[in-house]
Amino acid sequence: MGRPAKFNRDDAIAIALDAFWEQGYEPTSVSELSSRMSITRSSFYNSFVSREALFSEVLALYGKQSCDRFMNDLKEGDPILPAFRKVLENLIDARMDDEDAKGCLVTNGMANNEKSCEVAHVFRDIMGTRVDRYTELLEHAIDSGELAGLDNPRTTAATFVSQMVGINMMSKVIRDRQQLYAMAETILRGLGLAEVPASINAQNVA
Repeated sequence: MGRPAKFNRDDAIAIALDAFWEQGYEPTSVSELSSRMSITRSSFYNSFVSREALFSEVLALYGKQSCDRFMNDLKEGDPILPAFRKVLENLIDARMDDEDAKGCLVTNGMANNEKSCEVAHVFRDIMGTRVDRYTELLEHAIDSGELAGLDNPRTTAATFVSQMVGINMMSKVIRDRQQLYAMAETILRGLGLAEVPASINAQNVA
């Protein structure tokens, strides 16, 4: 039996996203994916080549709803510190709006898969790219005078990302939006990324 005439690739990737998000990468077999998509295994491989290749497409789709996708659009001169706050707010809102408390697909994958997992490198690349971008933005904030007293932007960026992972995990058991907002405020202040009122900035410059 070949692929159904009404097979829609975008719909199939969305179905796979739900499956991987619900169960994780390893437990979600090609047989189950094929069944959910209502196609045969041979059609699955004809369409997606491999489960790993499909997962890469799933992550690309998932990335379109990422809490920090706007960070790639920031231009020179744009305020940086409010953007870091917005990342955490978006993250918390996304987790709280999910009544099933599934958490983050990427964080779940990092937590549930062994280092030998065939997609482990994908998670490393995602985290590495995020740390690189955040480092770049923090360096811009330092150069513009928006941020002072930060000795190692890369370490701060990596720590911020680790705190995002933490919120993703904690949101599965802490279902209180305001409590998570308070945690986010503590993170920002602890890393020196909380916005300083303009009047204080002016006094420091003076």
